[in-house]
Amino acid sequence: MKGSTDITRTQRAIQKVYRQTPTLVGGMSVQFFKDRFARQGWQDRGFERWADRKKRERGSRRAIGTKTGRLKRSPRVFTKTRNRVFVGTDVPYAQRFNEGFTGTVTQQVRSHRVREHGRRVRGQEQTVSEHTRSAHSRTQQVDQVARPFIGESQFLNRRIQMNLEHQLRKELRFLKNI
Repeated sequence: MKGSTDITRTQRAIQKVYRQTPTLVGGMSVQFFKDRFARQGWQDRGFERWADRKKRERGSRRAIGTKTGRLKRSPRVFTKTRNRVFVGTDVPYAQRFNEGFTGTVTQQVRSHRVREHGRRVRGQEQTVSEHTRSAHSRTQQVDQVARPFIGESQFLNRRIQMNLEHQLRKELRFLKNI
């Protein structure tokens, strides 16, 4: 009788880990992809640091890819099934940031006001001269360096594997020989 209860307990423990696996894998993947911005590089077999900016903005010490933080916050689990977890981002420029881009881009600029000259009078900022720029388009040559932050990583796969083994051992701790 004792043997059948051990088998039942083992079966329940394995099923519990199996049910939790997609959530665990998705959470670890999202955290890993978000952590690439803190570490400023990609980790697969080894660590590959991202290329620095060509021009450093005056007085700016912020990390690469974090002007607004939108891309950094964007990785999330889109779909989760028993056998598959899909983690991605919905930011339009994420693919260009992740894979790099070389080519020409046409920008549509709206009409806007440009202040040419201002002065401070009694603590208030006053505009002395301004004009309106009409709407126009411009073409720019873009050479964006690839800074991967999301994708397949052997380091992440190994970390997930070790974590799942740990979860399974924790659930099967009642067996002495494991």
